[in-house]
Amino acid sequence: MGVFLYTGTDIEVFLCTGTGGAISQFLHVAPGPLFRTEGSSIFLWCNASGLSVGAFEWSVFREHSPRRKLQIVSSVDPDFSYAIFQERMGGKREIYLEKVGEDIARLHITHLRAQDAGEYECYTPNPTHRYQGAYSASVTLKVIPDLLRVSVLSPQELTLHEDDPLSMVCEVSSSRAQHTHFSITWYREDSDSTQPLISLSKLSIVSTGPSFQDRHLTGQLRLEKVSPIWYQLTMSGLQPTDQAKYYCQATEWIQDPDRTWYPLTTMRSQVIRVFVQSSGTLLMDRAPGNEISPEEEVRDTAVYGGQGES
Repeated sequence: MGVFLYTGTDIEVFLCTGTGGAISQFLHVAPGPLFRTEGSSIFLWCNASGLSVGAFEWSVFREHSPRRKLQIVSSVDPDFSYAIFQERMGGKREIYLEKVGEDIARLHITHLRAQDAGEYECYTPNPTHRYQGAYSASVTLKVIPDLLRVSVLSPQELTLHEDDPLSMVCEVSSSRAQHTHFSITWYREDSDSTQPLISLSKLSIVSTGPSFQDRHLTGQLRLEKVSPIWYQLTMSGLQPTDQAKYYCQATEWIQDPDRTWYPLTTMRSQVIRVFVQSSGTLLMDRAPGNEISPEEEVRDTAVYGGQGES
């Protein structure tokens, strides 16, 4: 005889034994609701802790049709899936089931669509005949639009002198109802590599790339949040090697009910080209990878009175 106790997303079953003891067994999934953005990927795990299961089945009650159960995938029955999922499970492999050992299965959706929102049910048939019943547990998935916006409040090109300060502002926003955090990283890109300069984590912890730690320690490199949506990069004492392309990249994070942080989406800004004039010259050679176009050459000639580049 079995006694069923419902505990949130888990179903706990106590199996009474002939000796008067009991065996505690669980089927559980991740606590929800889970929020994910359109176009992102997710896996939903189902853990049959303490059970000897022969199969896992995943179904969904979609948000727009909560009373209709749609069968997605089974670990043993190739004909289990409804037709609306078969194309995504075929060549595209947008949906598939992964078994991790004997008692854990993951439902993967590699490219979420708005209509994928709903209540996902993991089910495993009763593996024994000692009692009647079956196990199932559900988790709610919310699919939300990608609302992250990232831009740099600066001209696309800046020309400065050696030893001048450089200041650029990255604007990051996302107009959603859920509480989210941002992480921000500024990058420098030249012909040889792209390097992270400085970052602000989702928990407001500052870190720097390996090549810029000394400048940060001496106060020559800073990243500050100067408004709810503005993140200002400041570099003082510019050097010729600072002539490069710069951009900022932001990631929006949400905290799941299990207290872990999940990156909803990532976006980078437009590129800003920074030219550094060496002492004693009007305009230094542009760094490899920042070659000037014929149109730029005509413009520079007009601006600097026809003087050629040194």
